[in-house]
Amino acid sequence: MSPGGAAALVVIRGALKGHRYDLIGDAFVIGREQHCDLLIDDATVSRKHALLQRIEEKWFITDTSKNGTHVNSRRVTGALALANGDKIAISTAAQLYFAGPEDTVPLLLEEGQAIGRMHIDLKTHEVRLRGQLLDPALSLAQYRLLEFLYLSGDEIRTRDEVSRAVWTEADQAGITEQMIDALVKRLRDRLGQLDDGHDYILTMRGHGFRFSNPQL
Repeated sequence: MSPGGAAALVVIRGALKGHRYDLIGDAFVIGREQHCDLLIDDATVSRKHALLQRIEEKWFITDTSKNGTHVNSRRVTGALALANGDKIAISTAAQLYFAGPEDTVPLLLEEGQAIGRMHIDLKTHEVRLRGQLLDPALSLAQYRLLEFLYLSGDEIRTRDEVSRAVWTEADQAGITEQMIDALVKRLRDRLGQLDDGHDYILTMRGHGFRFSNPQL
């Protein structure tokens, strides 16, 4: 449970997927400015995109953006009361899950822990599949590739983008598609040793790669 039985927001889609934010005070600002409580660095997100306010132990959300805030696919107009399980879309950049104080499933997660089948601790670089630690650790190139795709969410990444994320600028000239594909295969093999029931890295023919991390 979160501190004091507080409500929380869990990011379920977007670059911050898996992060949890406890709603401790009486106001919580989502936007692109540095001082926002939940900072989403995306051009489609307004500087102050949405405001959550607690009034008599109930949370309300107000859209303060240009591109819109939606709750359960309906655009927010005025101050809307949030209910446990509501899904909040911040423009097209992120989707949040509102967990009321009574919701124990997302709140069992530690701050920043993913709710998907895979979780990467971005500080320690530990990779867990269905709660099990991937050991021994990945090679540096494998980890860079995995972290890049993991943070990309559902976005398709081209081979050029993968190359820039994994190798240094000085190495770029010597990187071939065959080398990238071989690295992807080695990473798939390593993940498959611990979890052979799911393919985390999908090849999108003619486009590149997409990460797949379904919820447990």
